Amino acid sequence: MIRDVYPRLEKMANERSDGRIYVTEGVRDYIQERYDVDASKDMVFYSYVNKSMVPSQLRINLSERDAKIHVVYIGSVTSLIKDSHYDLREIFRDIAGHGIHVHMYVSIWGAKDIAYQRLAEESNFIHYHGHLDQKSLLDEITQYDFGWAGFNVNRKNREHLDVALPNKVFEYVGCGLPVLAIPHKDIRNFLNRYNLELVFNDVGELVKQLKSDEVSKIRKHVLSSRHQFSIENKIPRVIDFYEKIIGGG
Repeated sequence: MIRDVYPRLEKMANERSDGRIYVTEGVRDYIQERYDVDASKDMVFYSYVNKSMVPSQLRINLSERDAKIHVVYIGSVTSLIKDSHYDLREIFRDIAGHGIHVHMYVSIWGAKDIAYQRLAEESNFIHYHGHLDQKSLLDEITQYDFGWAGFNVNRKNREHLDVALPNKVFEYVGCGLPVLAIPHKDIRNFLNRYNLELVFNDVGELVKQLKSDEVSKIRKHVLSSRHQFSIENKIPRVIDFYEKIIGGG
């Protein structure tokens, strides 16, 4: 069983490596606390979006036509796995219940879960768009107002979610969308650092924030900095890191 050998392999992979690159600070801290590693040979490099995927032109927002708020979610969904952080049905119902549109573009395997198509049939504010390839997807979502990065939180998955920083966060920003997020630790810290988000504890708090004067300021800031978070923009840090490790023998 993989669960029986994984802890041993994880220890070997980290302690026998000349250096380590982590996708979040939370994962880095976990490894440094758990294993005998040299922290000076560690770095954090987020799952930045590829520059070629970032749309050069942005579509006209749907909200300019109907004066409604439109939120988009891209990625995994499920109704089949008990307590999964990807079971987002009740969250989307709650958002739609406040008169906010929710648009879903799901992963390939998520497209097999018809519960989300049925969810869209329940409300005029929930829209199921199926699956698109990444290039088409990122062009498509520029017409929305915000990107959703919140998860279904329970006692079992909280620790995992606190160290996660999903690809979708960088894809939203690259498309000019401020990010809506429940305060999972690493997501919150990243978004707060760059002023790219609205972080809230529940949907009621979110609705209040969306009516704040701060929203337009955040949107302008995201639009002005959306090209900052590409792999190509950050790759010199990785090159410097490798040169440091190689130079150190």
